[in-house]
Amino acid sequence: MSILNSLPQLWQWVLNLLNDHTIMGVLIGGGISIYSSNAIFNKKSEQEAQAIVKAIFAEIKALKWIFINEFRNKIESNEEYLSYIYPLGTDYFCIYHSNTSQIGKIKNGKLRENIINIYVCAKFFMDSLKTNNCILEDLENIEDDYKNIPQEAKTMYPNYMDRKKVALYRLKLSKSENLLPTYNKLKQLFEIFEKETL
Repeated sequence: MSILNSLPQLWQWVLNLLNDHTIMGVLIGGGISIYSSNAIFNKKSEQEAQAIVKAIFAEIKALKWIFINEFRNKIESNEEYLSYIYPLGTDYFCIYHSNTSQIGKIKNGKLRENIINIYVCAKFFMDSLKTNNCILEDLENIEDDYKNIPQEAKTMYPNYMDRKKVALYRLKLSKSENLLPTYNKLKQLFEIFEKETL
């Protein structure tokens, strides 16, 4: 009951505070300050997102150049398998890796999805190249092993041809089932990307 009795006094106190120009100035100034800070933060965040998008665009253009110019003739050739060991020690996706937490800030949903698809597909292509490299190294080891066996002992090494056939079959599958379809998908994604960024 005492709280209900003190409500008129509390209300009068609030009205007195609101009539005090100093307090009103503080409240209005604080509100403007909060609004300004929020606007500056949002603008800075938008500028950062745009800078990240520009950097990712540049990296994707470089990736496209590498994939199309380096692999087109080899992947689209009629050769049964890719017979070259590619050096893969470099991180070709450094801008993407250093900004993955910022990708969600890209407001254009289709563009954001396409960027992610390009990188996932490109990473799968690189993993497929690593697998192809390993199979080529296995094939070289099989052939080296056979060369190092004395001629008279080669008849006792009957599984050489079987091992070689298996390695060649794995290389054919690597190209036909992994590298070629992934390369074709990347070409499509690069085309979509270019249309969205024009």
